Amino acid sequence: MTNLINKLLTRKNLLKLMMIIMLSSVLKMFMDLLTAANSREDEKNRHVKIPLNLPDGVHFFDQVIITKKGKTLTVLSSICPHLGCRIRSFQDDRLVCPCHGSQYSAEGKLIKGPSRNDLTILAYYFDEKEGKIVVDTKKSVI
Repeated sequence: MTNLINKLLTRKNLLKLMMIIMLSSVLKMFMDLLTAANSREDEKNRHVKIPLNLPDGVHFFDQVIITKKGKTLTVLSSICPHLGCRIRSFQDDRLVCPCHGSQYSAEGKLIKGPSRNDLTILAYYFDEKEGKIVVDTKKSVI
């Protein structure tokens, strides 16, 4: 047993172990930096600002779909809950996912699958000073 331990604890093996420990520490620091950078980027893109003076109808913005009827606004995520595709089409009074054909009402209610869920309704507020609707893309109403 002592002979086996002496073979394993050679200078060469000890140096290899130290190198592995140092490299794993550097790798962890690098991963922490990437995670922090991604977190800052997510926070930066979290709020979408949209002009207040939208005409009635369905409007597509990067991560957001807004339906305006008179004074009523419905603010939806443009991400289809089925597999995460972006919805960019409104045909025959329906929002249509380009990937698998799920269909939703202008208010985000599921009409036809394969999706099993409605679109996410997003939180928003009015910034009167800037004349914008500010949508929080990470916060759902329901």
